[in-house]
Amino acid sequence: VHNAQLLERVAERARIDEELKIAAQIQRSLQPRQAPVVPGIELAGRSIPAKEIGGDLYDFLVRPPPFNDLLIAIGDVSGKGVGAGLVGSSMRSLLHAFASVKNRTDTILEESNRLLAADLEPGMFVSLLLVRINPISGEVFYTGAGHEHLIIYRAATGTCEKVKGGGLVLGVRPDLRGELVERQLPLDEGDQVVLYTDGATE
Repeated sequence: VHNAQLLERVAERARIDEELKIAAQIQRSLQPRQAPVVPGIELAGRSIPAKEIGGDLYDFLVRPPPFNDLLIAIGDVSGKGVGAGLVGSSMRSLLHAFASVKNRTDTILEESNRLLAADLEPGMFVSLLLVRINPISGEVFYTGAGHEHLIIYRAATGTCEKVKGGGLVLGVRPDLRGELVERQLPLDEGDQVVLYTDGATE
């Protein structure tokens, strides 16, 4: 009887491992396979989850007319594992949906939060940074939702500075108007911007 119970546990563990493997493959397929080619901008991104499935997300979104710009999103779901991964996938879908009809980064996040907050369990939230780049004018705007600082390398001086992301995390309440503010990020030729999650700082 004891051996039969052990075999049953091993079989159950193998089933769970296989399901986690499939879920991890699906999550990887939703991440950018490569950075888009945008004239005048060099882009790179990578995500390495601590477990099979992670709660971090990042994405590049090249928007056609009437926007003609590039969105960069990076975020972190509270908690780890399957639950955080599912919320991260939902967050990505919301960003894509509202980015197709809304221009400003703060409006995109406000609308995404409205739907996200209705579904999240109490205590769960998403920190996020959404950056909007106009490759023609060179203007850069961003909205922070309780995420990590932006790190800017200034080519002219060879120094780094931190820019506070600001804002309130997504999912804590349905209306975040006034809490999320789009700000301009002044950049010069050769400057570099680093976006990251707490997986890097920890």
